[in-house]
Amino acid sequence: MNSRRRVSTVMLLMNLFDELNAHRYLYLDKLYEENDLELCVVVDEARVQGDEIQRAGKASAYGAIVSDNTCRKYKVRFKNYVAYSVRNESFTVLDDEERFIGNLFRQFSKSKFLDYVAASTVAVEDIVGPYTHYEIACLNQIVDVATGLEPTIETIASFGTAT
Repeated sequence: MNSRRRVSTVMLLMNLFDELNAHRYLYLDKLYEENDLELCVVVDEARVQGDEIQRAGKASAYGAIVSDNTCRKYKVRFKNYVAYSVRNESFTVLDDEERFIGNLFRQFSKSKFLDYVAASTVAVEDIVGPYTHYEIACLNQIVDVATGLEPTIETIASFGTAT
C-alpha cells in the first residue's frame, strides 16, 4: 500500500471514528463473526422521533428514540480479537479510574476490561503485541472488545438509503 493511500485510509478511519462519536444515540443491530476470529458489530444511528413534545418545569419529554431509513448504519470489524463482552447497559457503571477517548465509540488506555483480559488470558502481549480496549456504547447494550489490531469502520446501506 503506498503512503498516500495509507494516509487516506487512516483519514477515513478517523473521520468515521469521529462520525460515530458525534451521534447522540446508537442501536446495536448485529454482532457476529464473519470469519474465524473476526468480530463484526453493526450499529445504527438513532434519533429522537419528532420534536420536543412538552416541557414541564425543568424536565422535558421527547418522542421515542428510533433508527429509521434516514439514519446512518456502520459496520465495525475487529480482526483477531483477544476477547469481547456484551453487557446490558442498565447494569453498567462509570469508573473514574478508567481512561478513554471518544463518546459512543471509545478507546481505552486503562479499564477494568483490560485488567480482566490480562488476568484471564495467557501471554497475550507475547503473541499479539500490545492490545487496546474498544467500547461501543449503544442503547441497551455495551460492546467491549480487546484487540491488537485497529478496527475497520465502514458505512453500509440502510433500507431505503444509499451510501
